[in-house]
Amino acid sequence: MEGAVSSAIVRLQSKSSPLDRVNRLLQQANLPVRTIIDSGELKAARDGNIYSISQMSDGERTALILIADAIAAKPASVFLIDEPELHLHRAIIVPLLSALLAERSDCTMIISTHELALANSHPESPIILVRSCTWNGRIPSAWTIDVLRSSESIPDDLRIDLLGSLQTILFIEGTSSSRDQPLYATLFPKVSLRHRSSCMDVRRAVVGLRQVEAFHHARAFGLVDNDSMDDAYKNKLLAEGVYALSVFAVESLYYSPEVMAAVAARQGETFKVTPDTLITAAKEKALSTLRQNGKVEHLAARVAERHMRDKLLEAIPSRMEMVGTDF
Repeated sequence: MEGAVSSAIVRLQSKSSPLDRVNRLLQQANLPVRTIIDSGELKAARDGNIYSISQMSDGERTALILIADAIAAKPASVFLIDEPELHLHRAIIVPLLSALLAERSDCTMIISTHELALANSHPESPIILVRSCTWNGRIPSAWTIDVLRSSESIPDDLRIDLLGSLQTILFIEGTSSSRDQPLYATLFPKVSLRHRSSCMDVRRAVVGLRQVEAFHHARAFGLVDNDSMDDAYKNKLLAEGVYALSVFAVESLYYSPEVMAAVAARQGETFKVTPDTLITAAKEKALSTLRQNGKVEHLAARVAERHMRDKLLEAIPSRMEMVGTDF
């Protein structure tokens, strides 16, 4: 026996050897660890420290196993990788699996994942979106799926919205922390809500997905605040699949008589007062706030600001319009 200096170990550590490929893939996966042969034993090395493979973190060990299996696999092998996000940090999943796909392009890798960034980083690959499952008792009997043969034709900024959605996507104004988020989530529990910063951004998202409907099966709609829009502008939005509210903003629901009555009735039970007393006090407080110096001017300025912003954004030509313009 040649032991630690055997020809097999020498070959294992040579350039372009399996061990060299393992370390290259570990590096591509943003893992600050590499493998070495120390005293005839496979070990891990990190920050100048050498330690046993058994002392590697769970994520490092999982990545090493995936890499070793991929390198050792026969040509045209099929890999089934189930929910890698359960064992790997999100910062590792995309670079690691992307590196494996590039390393073994001769193989087929079927990856079941909730990590949208992975699917988004490979728009050229077929993607199967599992929308829902039908159960027969405790046994699944059917699935509702969409198959995207390629998502390269879908705009980059819309691909994540599509991949992580139900079949109906509703684009709304604001952010995930806006006050309108819980309202829309309550009103539309069976659709996927996606946020955009302005009415113009909602329009672009809806139109963008509707223009490439041949590549997906989702239905895109938009809901925007009224903001005192004229009828002509609302009809223009409607033709694009974007609906303007009949009230100034969705938060106006808080001030509707029905909502105020329901909240007052519940609070009246808690504070042992009549609902009418609470409603009257709320209205008086609101009017008192509006009478404060500069409040009306502030609200008027906000409305004017939004009108001016939307008009300016609407006037900006699209890339296709600019390309088609004679200079």
